[in-house]
Amino acid sequence: MKKNTWNILLIGILFISFSCGPKKDDSKDVAENQNEEKFDDTNLEKDTEFAVNAADGGLYEVQLGQLAQTNGSSEQVKKFGQSMIDDHGKANEELKTKAQQKNISIPSALSEKKQKKYDDLLIVQMERY
Repeated sequence: MKKNTWNILLIGILFISFSCGPKKDDSKDVAENQNEEKFDDTNLEKDTEFAVNAADGGLYEVQLGQLAQTNGSSEQVKKFGQSMIDDHGKANEELKTKAQQKNISIPSALSEKKQKKYDDLLIVQMERY
């Protein structure tokens, strides 16, 4: 009887852990999945992969620029942060336009990897104060 109880308990725990786990789709993953459905051509696949990675990097650079502008201790750092926002924001808009013309989906939010890097920077910054 005890053996059956443990088996049932174990099966229940496994079922709950698999069915209730986080199912968060990363914006970058969503964009990549949408692109895979659209394109079978190898060259187009490389283009879409580049566009998705470039968009992710561009979004990251804009957020870093905002962080530098907001929390920079010197005027030079704040100006550099603003130039990152301006330059990468413009590049992001150009990439978005080109991607739309080619029917390529790009992420609208940071990938989990880039978000973690950004969050780590925030933690370090908060520890300094």
